[in-house]
Amino acid sequence: MGLAQLEPDLSLVHLTRECAGSARTVDGVRYHDAALLPGRLTKLEDVVATGAARTVVDLARRAPFEAALVAAESALNLGLTTLAELGDVLVDCSDWPGARRARRVAEFASPYSESPGETLGRIAFEVLGVPQPEQQVSIFDERGFVARCDYLWQEHHTVGEFDGKVKYTSGRVGDDTLVREKAREDRLREAGLEVFRIGWSETRAASESVRRKALGAFDRAARSAASRSYTVRRPQP
Repeated sequence: MGLAQLEPDLSLVHLTRECAGSARTVDGVRYHDAALLPGRLTKLEDVVATGAARTVVDLARRAPFEAALVAAESALNLGLTTLAELGDVLVDCSDWPGARRARRVAEFASPYSESPGETLGRIAFEVLGVPQPEQQVSIFDERGFVARCDYLWQEHHTVGEFDGKVKYTSGRVGDDTLVREKAREDRLREAGLEVFRIGWSETRAASESVRRKALGAFDRAARSAASRSYTVRRPQP
């Protein structure tokens, strides 16, 4: 399905069968006994598989919260399922093992995270007591479009960015990626926004540095006398 995964354990194949008896592992295959409703199935290269919503819920019933949320937000962002569909599947398995864990994932999931790093950033904000931001909001100044931001706290006039590897992949001598990023960030600040960046290791660990950066930017914005000359455009639901 192309779902993002966080440190997946691929040592076992998981197979769900109806009326299979108790769960067991044989020759590298983990067998699960659970109902397979026709509306929750799909075909992948002629192999019958659980659909995206059911797959996400099954993962969320067993996997750690971080890994389950990465898969859930990936499925939502790719348009493979919806929050409403996840809710319907949770009704189907409301009394199954791990259903409460899966509900927690579905209730927290956002369709706007575009990478595992952005998902982990949301988790870090929650753990560290930083308000949840808006995501993928486009910023405009008097010259036009400036940037589509990973995170925005408009009430604090602050933008947060996850520094993923994808932004700096070419490595060519003379590559102007960093120059463009600096110009983009300068325009955001000129428009009256504070900007902070977080990286993989600190988000993965929910490091206190994430909180310091966010609250530091909020404080700078509160003390700034800069005019707020930006407008926002939010993503369509």
